[in-house]
Amino acid sequence: MDTQYPTKLLRAALHHVIPAAIEPPSKRPQKPHWTLSIRTLAREFKRVWLFNDNYAGPSSLDNIHGSLYFLFWKNLSVTNVSINELLSLVRSNTTYALESAGENPGPPSAPIQFSSTDDYTSFFGNIFNSLFESIHEQYDTETKILAAARITIDHMIDKYSGIFLNTVAFDYYYTSCLVHIPASLRLAFSRVVATSGYVHSAGLGLYTRNIEKVTHAELVLRINEFLDRAPEKKYFLVPYAEEMFGPWERDHSPDSLRNGLDGIRFYFRKHSINRVTLQTALAQLPLDTKGRVIVPKGLTYYGVERKQSVADGASKEATIWFVSDHGVHETDLHGYFGRGTKQYFIVYAQLWRNCSQLTLFKERKPAWVAPVTIPHTLSTALVNLAHGNWVRWYRRRPCEQDRRPVVVDAFCGTGTTLIDAYLRFPGSTIIGLDSEPLGPRLFADNVAFFTYGHTQIETLLTNYMEAKYANSLLDGLRKFVMMGRDVSTIPGEPPKNPRRALACVSSLIFGELFANAPGAESLEEITDPLVFSNAVQATIDGGFSERCRAVLEGFELDVRLLFFIVWRGLVYGRHAVNGPADLPLVVQSELNRCTQEMRAHLGVLGEFEGYRGMLGAKDSSPRILEPGQHMGSYSLASMITPASFGEMRPSAQGADLRELSTLIHRQSAPPGVHVCRVVDSALALAELAECVDIMITDPPYGFNTGDSAKRMRELYGTFIRAAIGTLTSYGQLIVALPDYARNGRQIPFYQTRAAVVQQVISHAEELGKRIIHFDETKPDRSGLFSPPYYWAAPTGVSRSVVHFTLIKA
Repeated sequence: MDTQYPTKLLRAALHHVIPAAIEPPSKRPQKPHWTLSIRTLAREFKRVWLFNDNYAGPSSLDNIHGSLYFLFWKNLSVTNVSINELLSLVRSNTTYALESAGENPGPPSAPIQFSSTDDYTSFFGNIFNSLFESIHEQYDTETKILAAARITIDHMIDKYSGIFLNTVAFDYYYTSCLVHIPASLRLAFSRVVATSGYVHSAGLGLYTRNIEKVTHAELVLRINEFLDRAPEKKYFLVPYAEEMFGPWERDHSPDSLRNGLDGIRFYFRKHSINRVTLQTALAQLPLDTKGRVIVPKGLTYYGVERKQSVADGASKEATIWFVSDHGVHETDLHGYFGRGTKQYFIVYAQLWRNCSQLTLFKERKPAWVAPVTIPHTLSTALVNLAHGNWVRWYRRRPCEQDRRPVVVDAFCGTGTTLIDAYLRFPGSTIIGLDSEPLGPRLFADNVAFFTYGHTQIETLLTNYMEAKYANSLLDGLRKFVMMGRDVSTIPGEPPKNPRRALACVSSLIFGELFANAPGAESLEEITDPLVFSNAVQATIDGGFSERCRAVLEGFELDVRLLFFIVWRGLVYGRHAVNGPADLPLVVQSELNRCTQEMRAHLGVLGEFEGYRGMLGAKDSSPRILEPGQHMGSYSLASMITPASFGEMRPSAQGADLRELSTLIHRQSAPPGVHVCRVVDSALALAELAECVDIMITDPPYGFNTGDSAKRMRELYGTFIRAAIGTLTSYGQLIVALPDYARNGRQIPFYQTRAAVVQQVISHAEELGKRIIHFDETKPDRSGLFSPPYYWAAPTGVSRSVVHFTLIKA
C-alpha cells in the first residue's frame, strides 16, 4: 500500500503545529534566545493528529479518525477480553487514508501498533527533541528556529514516519476505552461496534477530565465545538444518572448491568462542577449552547423524554451522554484488575449502539439442556481475537486473502461458538463436535428461532409464553401421573391450546424425571427436595432418553422451545421445589424472564423492520447502513439480520465427521455450520488432522454434570495433543479453562492453565510445530493486554483463556 498521502498528511500536521510551540526570547538571562517548547508541540500535535475527528454525519462512520469513545458491557473486574477484543477489531478494520475516493484502500503495510496516550506523548517529545538538539545552534531569530524545526521534521518523517502513521493511541478506564485514530488512518467504526461482543455503544469522545478538575467553561466549550459542525441541529443530552435510569433498568431491563453499566452512573443531584450541582449546570446548558441541546427534566421514564426530544426537533442519529468512569489498578490475587481511585467525567456523542440479539440472550438461547454454556459476549470476543490474527496473517499473503478458514468447536453444546464463528467468517466451514444426542437439534432450533421475524416471535409469546399458563401445569401433571406416567399418551402433535401444550411438555419432562427417580410414584414423592434435585441432575448427566427425543422431533418448533424453557426453569429452580405447589412458580419465573428477553428483542426487531420499511424499495437516498443496521432509540444501531442466521443451513440430524474431513482435504467442504455427534471429542479430532485453521472451545469441567474424575483425567490427558494435531500452519488454538470456583469446588491442577500451557509446549514440540507470537506494541501493564485472559463469574466458575498460534517447525 502506498503511504505517500498519509505521509503528506503527517508532514502537513507537523508544519502546522510548529509555530504554536516557538517561544520568543525573554528578558530573563536564562532564556535570551528563541526556543521551542516540546510540551506545547506534543500537545498541539496530538490535538491535530490524534484528537481532531472528521465526523460529518452517518455517511462518514466507516471512514473515520479522531478520538472515539467505546463503552463496554462489563468492567475489568469481570474480564480483560473486552479491551483486547476492541484492539483486535480496530486493527482488522483500519486502512490508510485515501487522497481520492476512487482509490483501493487496502490494509496498512505494517501491523497497527498501540500505545497509551502518555507513552505516545513521551516518545514524540523525546524523539523530536533529540533530533532538534542535534543541530546544536542558538537561535536569535524566528526564521532560524523555524528553519531548524523544518529540518527536524524532514529527518523525523524520513526515519520515523511509519511509527506515527501506524500507531493508535488509547486511554483505558475501568468500563470504557478512549481510542485515538491518527489522521493517517481510517476506521470502519460501525463495523467495530456491530461485530463486537463486549462493546455496548460508542461515539465521539468530546471531553474527558479528572472529575475533580472539571470546569463548566471547558465543558461548554467542548460541547459547542461539536454542535458548531451542524449549527442547525439540536441534540438530546443524556446524563446517565442513577435517578433517571436506575429504577427502570433494575425493574425492566433484561440486560445484566451488574459489574458494568451500573458503575458509570452518577447522582446528578449530588455531583458538582465548580461547586455547582450538575443538576443546576444542566439547567444552564440550553442557554450556554443557544438552545441546541435538549436536557431531560428527569420527571419521567427516560425513553418518554427521548421521544419528546425528537418531537421537539432533536437529531435521531446521535445523542450526547454524560457518564463517569474510574481508572484501573490490580488488586486481585488472581491477577484481575479492580477499580482505581481516580474518577473521570466523560462526555461523548453516541453514534452507534450494539443491539445484537446474541448479546441480549448471552448463554440463554431458548433451546437449552444444561448450564454449561459460555455467554455470547465472551464467545463473540474470542472469535474476534481469532479473526484479528487471521487477518494479520493473510494480509501478508495476498494470494490467500479470499481463503475461508475451517473453524472447530470440539465441545459445541448448543452452538454458541458456532453461531458467532459463522457470523464473523461467513461462507466458511464451521464444525461442532459434542456427545449430546440433542446437540444438532438444539443448534438447529436456536438458529431457527433467530430467523423469526416480529410476527413470529409475537405469536410464540402470545400462544405459549404467558406466565399465567403455568397455573395449569399441575392439573396436566396429575393427569399424566394418573395415566401411569406413560409417555406414549403424550400426543405427537401437541394441541394449540397454550395450557394443554404446557401440560404436554411438562409431562414429557416428568416422564424423564420419574425414570431417574426409582421409587417415586406420585407428584408429592418426585417433588421431595432431595429426590427432585437428584432426578434433575441425573437427567442432566444422562441426557434425555431416545423415546423423549423421538417425541420432541414430532413437535413443532414453538412447542419444542417451550419444552426447553420449562426444563431450564426446573433446572435453575430445582432447589426451590419443596412440593408440587412450587412447580408452577419456578416455571412461571423462567417464563417471565424469557418473555422479558423476547420483548426486548422484539423492540429492536421492530425498530429494524420499521426502519427498513420506511426506506422502502424505491428509496433513492444513499444506503449508508448495511444489513442489520437501523435507527435506534438514541443513535444508529445494529442487530444481526434474521436472514444471516438462515445462511447457516443447520441440519437437525447432524453431519458425518469423516465425510466432512474428506471434503476439507479435497478443498470442497460445503460452507455453513455442521454439528457432529461423537462419543468422545478428543478421539474424534483424529479425523480432522491438519484440517483446522481455528479451534475455539470450552471443554467440560465436570462441575455442572456428573462426569467422573476418571473421565475428566482422560479427556484433559488426550484433548490438547489431539487439538494441536488438527491445526494447519498458522492455526490457532483458543481454550477456556477453569481458573477458580466461587462455589467451593476444587479445580484439579490438570485442568488449569499452568498444566495446559505446559501440555501445549510439549505436544507442539512432539508434533513438529512451533508456537509463534505477533510482534506488537501495547502499554506495559502486566496481564492486561496479553493471554491468558480472564473471565470472572460472580457465583460459578471463572475462566482463564489461553490463545496460541502454531506453525510447522
